[in-house]
Amino acid sequence: MLKILSIAVLLLATGATVKADDFSDQAMKMLEVGNTIKPTLDMMDRMLVTMSPNLVQQIELGFSTQGKSVDHQDVVDLVNEYRKEVVVRFSGELAPIMVEELRKQFTLEEVMAITEVMETPAFKLYTDRVPAIMASAQSVGEQVGTKIGKEVMQELIQNNPKFH
Repeated sequence: MLKILSIAVLLLATGATVKADDFSDQAMKMLEVGNTIKPTLDMMDRMLVTMSPNLVQQIELGFSTQGKSVDHQDVVDLVNEYRKEVVVRFSGELAPIMVEELRKQFTLEEVMAITEVMETPAFKLYTDRVPAIMASAQSVGEQVGTKIGKEVMQELIQNNPKFH
């Protein structure tokens, strides 16, 4: 009886592992078919490019306060290298994070059904265009955010007698 119970537990444990691997495989397929990872990485890269001038200034100021003289181009190169390396490292972490998040929200059967829908020509057309949509939306969003930020700061300064 003990042997049968041990074999049953072993089979259940092995079956759960296979199911978990099946889920990971199917979730990765869903992420690939849905063109989910690349647009996220592209958006992160664009965000870092946008932040780069401020980062260059902060690094130069930091070295200056330490009494160190650094060449501007060397700092620009350092920031560009930083941006590329951050995106590369994040790309290695993103897929496993996404798979685990999908695992929390969906069953294997649901992921398979969603993937089936995502493989249709209409959805493929959508996923092919997502990167351009995200890039455009980010660009417009940055412009609107900058405009609103300037307006709010000007209003706050104008309305606060401490800054007159």
